[in-house]
Amino acid sequence: MAIAAALLLVATAAADTGVTSAYRRPRGARLLADDSLGPHTQCANPTAGCSEQVHLALGGAGEMVASWATDDDTTPSTVTFWGADGVERVARGQATVYSQILFIDSNLVSPEMGAPGATAEELKHMQDTRAWAHDPWTGGRGEAWNDGKKLAYGFGEYKNPAEIYTSPVLHSVSLAPLQPGATYGYRVAGDGRNFSFTTPPAPGSGSFPLTLGLTADLGQTTVSAANVGRLRELLSSAQPHAGAVLLSGDLSYADGYYPRWDSFGRMLEKLAAEVPVLTTGGNHEIGDSESWVSYNARFPMPHQTAGSVTNLWWATDIGPAHVVALCSYAATRPGSLQYRWLERHLPTIDRTLTPWLVVMMHVPWYNSNVRVTHQTALPRPEPNTATPGPGPDTDAPGPGQSMAAPAPGSKTAAPDRA
Repeated sequence: MAIAAALLLVATAAADTGVTSAYRRPRGARLLADDSLGPHTQCANPTAGCSEQVHLALGGAGEMVASWATDDDTTPSTVTFWGADGVERVARGQATVYSQILFIDSNLVSPEMGAPGATAEELKHMQDTRAWAHDPWTGGRGEAWNDGKKLAYGFGEYKNPAEIYTSPVLHSVSLAPLQPGATYGYRVAGDGRNFSFTTPPAPGSGSFPLTLGLTADLGQTTVSAANVGRLRELLSSAQPHAGAVLLSGDLSYADGYYPRWDSFGRMLEKLAAEVPVLTTGGNHEIGDSESWVSYNARFPMPHQTAGSVTNLWWATDIGPAHVVALCSYAATRPGSLQYRWLERHLPTIDRTLTPWLVVMMHVPWYNSNVRVTHQTALPRPEPNTATPGPGPDTDAPGPGQSMAAPAPGSKTAAPDRA
């Protein structure tokens, strides 16, 4: 398959530059408060901290990856799982912790949509160091002194411990080998709850129809929580086969206020503890000091099994579909790491086993939204210059970044398939 044919995922006709729809975005929904989904307490030692934020992602063939968080650093990175025979197996993985200086964005206090994620008074109280920031020799103001009267935006002060976020212990464990189309139960260490999941059918098995969920720009509002519930409902009842949910960027909208990653994980658990959620990063995972740190630590994707050196671009099979995830905020020019990986990966796709090719990225390269157009100006190839070759059957850009469909007749458009 020609490299350019697979990269050109979405296109709009050049003439369609005006209003293309009568749709009007509804008013923003209320943000969920950090404590609206409180910490989980159903475990043997709730005082030390129970495991929570449980979520699944597909790995390579016959593999599911379970991730979760806990404040108890004595909790082992282990998962007990069992199949239809009831025989329990234990899988072991790894854990990590990170810390970052908080970043206060104006949208946290005065968002364009929805309610504030924190009040100015709460943040000023956090920045107020008068109670302790004294010079021990003179009794006057120390270097970290701040009266907190005026809210400071941007990076927090590293001299103020209250403005440094430390993550919980983040565990990741691979469950393998698993049989295709089989149901398994599992329980993560430090949690008294049992969850279950069903693996997708095997590639080439002719198992149709397969249901995939698609969402993006999820955030954590009352509507976000409703969407998570609806996706769980749809995927848990899908017949005969459910695959996964594809979340193409902009996950938590923490935007540098890192406790929001924990509240997002609690919200997502309702879906992701039983249905694998596969993600790619958006601008809210790299901007406002995020720099992929929280995203990469919390949402491991199947990149190594696809020959990728980074969690930012990856690929995997989901039954009869092969999913390729690309990063809109990494170099895509010919010769770049992402380009060379995709160039190597595309010839390995066996369309007789996975006749459906789904490519997901956060920003569509061709659309009429000027806010998005400039984000992809440099990596965007010229339209209608792709070399001939079979393209993707569908693409999954972030809806908040203006989803667009290939223009009929364009060489960049995917072929029509039933």
